Amino acid sequence: MSGFFDIHSHFLYGVDDGSRTAEEMQAMLDAAYENGIRSIMATPHVTPGIHPVDEDKIALHLEQARAYCREKGYDMQLFSGAEILYSPAMERFIEERKLPALAGSESVLVEFSPDVAMDELDRAVEHMDRAGYTVILAHIERYLCLCRGKAAWQFRERHPRVQYQVNGRTLINLHGFFQKRLIKAWLKDRLIHFVGSDAHRTDWRRFCMREAYESLLTLTDEDYAKRLVGLQ
Repeated sequence: MSGFFDIHSHFLYGVDDGSRTAEEMQAMLDAAYENGIRSIMATPHVTPGIHPVDEDKIALHLEQARAYCREKGYDMQLFSGAEILYSPAMERFIEERKLPALAGSESVLVEFSPDVAMDELDRAVEHMDRAGYTVILAHIERYLCLCRGKAAWQFRERHPRVQYQVNGRTLINLHGFFQKRLIKAWLKDRLIHFVGSDAHRTDWRRFCMREAYESLLTLTDEDYAKRLVGLQ
């Protein structure tokens, strides 16, 4: 086992509702390493067009995190990224290709309001797709419009480049018959591309990639479970 890849986390301190201090960030990195994570994406919340993105602060704190890992001897790669909250105010950032992407790639991790309407989701993803971005929808289990019937399948048919991310804690704590049936159906049809921790602190929404992987092994086959957590 080479270690888990966590595409969604908030360990950078002082930039969002994740870790608040350098010490807390270091504790989160300790916890991530202990949890078996060897590659991790820093995805602080950003809202382009509404709040300025402090790129210098994010870069500085990411380098501090990397320095701490080197000091501790952790063979853990830390990558730059963001979790972008969609709003119409970010449209010019899409047009100008100024969205903060994941590790310098064409992929962007984007979240929406849980009650986002399907037509707004369609327009937003189509706009980002036309601009050349590969959209990864963060924690799709939160969006009511994608959890109805075959909506998630139909959305992928309309937007074949879009990718879906599910939070690890959702897999660990499946609530009720309908959610479990939906998640199992998504997994059966290979609709999910990534599982991420969405970790925020050590005492709240903690790293859980190992536990999520163990849950995946009860819900789907081993090869697909490994792919979802970055083991292959």
